[in-house]
Amino acid sequence: MGKACRRKKKIYFFLYLLLIHLQNLAESFIISRKGSREKMKIEKMKKEKLNSEEAVIEREKKQYVKMTQTPMGRLIISLGIPTTISMMITSLYNLADTYFVSRIGDDAITAAASNLLALMSIIQAIGFTFGMGSGNIISRLLGKRDRESADKVGSSALTIACL
Repeated sequence: MGKACRRKKKIYFFLYLLLIHLQNLAESFIISRKGSREKMKIEKMKKEKLNSEEAVIEREKKQYVKMTQTPMGRLIISLGIPTTISMMITSLYNLADTYFVSRIGDDAITAAASNLLALMSIIQAIGFTFGMGSGNIISRLLGKRDRESADKVGSSALTIACL
């Protein structure tokens, strides 16, 4: 193998690692953004010396106000951004995989790798369907203050997602 070929492989490998890092960065940004808000709320509640039940009730009230009084367009966008970012990063992964596989030179292997995007999209759609459906049921049960049934539905949804 020549130096140019080794250099290209290193560059491709670096780009692949960069994509992995970007996905992790996007996920950690979303989590940290939510986490920092939660930390600020928790610190504020500690300062007010609320006990744990009052803190949970207060958090539920704030969430209820957010879900009922935020304009629908802004609410849909803020709730849909994490899912959209996840799907875009998955597509970038598939694009990178297809590119690297295409460097092998066999058209059949490249076609198989590029067709995986459709399969991955179908699997994601099924997962989102179960996630949204179970989330709807869990939300209703939590609204009725039926935590035991909500736990059962959540466990069932997780089991189905793992299958």
